[in-house]
Amino acid sequence: MSLWGHHTRGLDGFDPNFEIQGLEHALKTIASVKQKELANTLWQLLKRYRQTIYGVVESSTNQNFTSNRRTTEQASKAGKLVRERAWLPDRNGEFQVPSNIRLSDLPDDFDTESSAAKELAIKLGCRPEIDLSQFAAEERKKIELALTITPAEIEMIMRKRDEERGTAFEEDETPEGGFSFQQGFWEAFHRPQTRESESSPISITPVSNPEERRVRTQREIENAIRTEPSLRQRFHRVPSKKWETKNYEVRVFLREQYQGQCQICGHTFLKRDGNPYFEGLYLVSSARAAWVDRPGNVLCLCANCCAKLLHGQVEIEGDIVEQPQSFGTYNEGGNDKAVIKLKLCGESVGLTFSERHIIDLQEMLKADEPAKSQEPSLHSTHHPPNVSTCPPGQVLCTKCGNTILSTKNFCTNCGTKLK
Repeated sequence: MSLWGHHTRGLDGFDPNFEIQGLEHALKTIASVKQKELANTLWQLLKRYRQTIYGVVESSTNQNFTSNRRTTEQASKAGKLVRERAWLPDRNGEFQVPSNIRLSDLPDDFDTESSAAKELAIKLGCRPEIDLSQFAAEERKKIELALTITPAEIEMIMRKRDEERGTAFEEDETPEGGFSFQQGFWEAFHRPQTRESESSPISITPVSNPEERRVRTQREIENAIRTEPSLRQRFHRVPSKKWETKNYEVRVFLREQYQGQCQICGHTFLKRDGNPYFEGLYLVSSARAAWVDRPGNVLCLCANCCAKLLHGQVEIEGDIVEQPQSFGTYNEGGNDKAVIKLKLCGESVGLTFSERHIIDLQEMLKADEPAKSQEPSLHSTHHPPNVSTCPPGQVLCTKCGNTILSTKNFCTNCGTKLK
């Protein structure tokens, strides 16, 4: 048998070659003598084999189904017979093709109430009780599911939904003391190294027994191909919390200002669609407050600098909140480019802003001024604030005197673990 070619298989227990011995003879008998009792017997039998009537077939050019996979819906050999022949009686004694009859049109002695009967009606292509043609495809699927769902499944869905609703807003809540953009901005640029690297220098040595390693690797790959799960087996549904989508205008703004070039290193590249690639990194998460979802809170970075700023050591010299506010535009008498100097993974770099971008950031920082004037400095480590003046929703680091949001479990200035 060739490894390559056209290969098919049924999914979820469906066999496209499924047949029932004597089925065609039974259908002919029902049609010729109008035997309702035989039709009812066949109805009861098909309820047991309803999954084999109509289902999903997966095809591939590889017998292991690892490439060029496609799925289609079709009837099995037995399903084709029972879907196309007139064998279901209506209340007037006339025998109909399944597609011409509703479940409620069947005689009273037919089972029409069980979930198996309702699912069989769908597999046979019976007319729905509701005219589904007026609904969109997604809505039709929901209605078809509702017609076959069992009470136990309804209870499980309701329980899951209640659990999801109950935990949807347990995390990421703004502290009682309120939200401070300046605090979040300061934290974005104060991320000290909390642990030294334990990795050893790379040592490349020759493979001692290449043949043995090849055989072992080949066996692992063959086993993985042989046990390849279907697409439906490779995912499961879990409850999730979904925030509102981010402001698309922010990305439009960043592209207009920088043409995709990184604000730190200037690097970018064109994607296949002709647009420049860049990451839009939020300095302060928009989950903390909706109003910060604007250009001043987002940087245009390449993937490398974005990862460094997110996960690497970030240090700043001087007052990070005052630095961006010290720049003036050209028409305001400013002579220098707006560049914030920092150390990123131990390397001194500059974060360059366009005039329009720095204006937006400056005004966002000023929006915190009324609150800031009533609080001790959030970023000064020279004079530790007194515990009694620590702002609501924040805690005091006993080592360096820095104030941190109470949701943190370590000091963002010195890395000390908080109790």
